Amino acid sequence: MKKLIITLLAFAVCCIAASAQTVESIRKDYNDAQAKIKQMNDPDYPSKNRYSVSVEQMLGGSGQHNENVTMYFYEDEDEEHPGNSIRSIHFVTVNYNFAAMKYHEEYLFTESGVLEFVYGKDYMDGTEYECRFYCNSNGVIKVIVNTKEMGEDKFKQAYAGAMTEKYKYSYNLFKDRAERYKKLFAAIEDSTYK
Repeated sequence: MKKLIITLLAFAVCCIAASAQTVESIRKDYNDAQAKIKQMNDPDYPSKNRYSVSVEQMLGGSGQHNENVTMYFYEDEDEEHPGNSIRSIHFVTVNYNFAAMKYHEEYLFTESGVLEFVYGKDYMDGTEYECRFYCNSNGVIKVIVNTKEMGEDKFKQAYAGAMTEKYKYSYNLFKDRAERYKKLFAAIEDSTYK
């Protein structure tokens, strides 16, 4: 029985350590992506591995709606077809509004297309929420939520830890949007490179 308890404790410690390492590696991936994006946004940088889509429309009851989606991508040489490249979605930024509320979202994907990180802002009952979801192929490994009441200047940390029921709905909305952006990326790829 002691061996079983020691084994379970060791396994739990390893899982916690692996989770912390994974969050750190995601933060590194995010910082690397931001550095590449900054470089690509330099007008003198020759290669612009990104697609941008803008939508402008009048929405009844809320007025002018603008949405800007920028999808940055990985590009690797196609070993089976020299001279061709294989592209996969890497990082997505989304800025949009409904009425006077402005929203910003970010999605980071691994080279194999697994959602790795989500950042998003939302508003509810006079509170602005800033959510971060760190993910791996098994799901969410860490959630960080900051809040700011209308009129306040700074966000305060409201939660940091494992996924809870309270944040599953928000995460699922972001996850669905991430899938939508992956489909948009694939549609652009299909229409421009086939």
